[in-house]
Amino acid sequence: MVDKKDPRYPQDRLGRARSDDRSYLDALLNEIKAVAKRDQVPELEDFASRSSQLLQDAELGKISKEKLLEGLPRPRPSSSSTPSPIRPS
Repeated sequence: MVDKKDPRYPQDRLGRARSDDRSYLDALLNEIKAVAKRDQVPELEDFASRSSQLLQDAELGKISKEKLLEGLPRPRPSSSSTPSPIRPS
């Protein structure tokens, strides 16, 4: 177990890592929103918005990590047995 008051505890590194992770997630969610608008997929845009709100609520301490994980949408199986083709961008 690590004592957070121990001077050897890498405070700066952990804060930077969390910030980098959050920046990556924000960029990813913004890209998902852009694709949803471009391809006119409201469900995908809703997914990105809900995910972004859950992350923000967790960061502000409004919800626990467990609630965050429970609230994130789960992938649903496709109604088709064949995968959809990938469209070039």
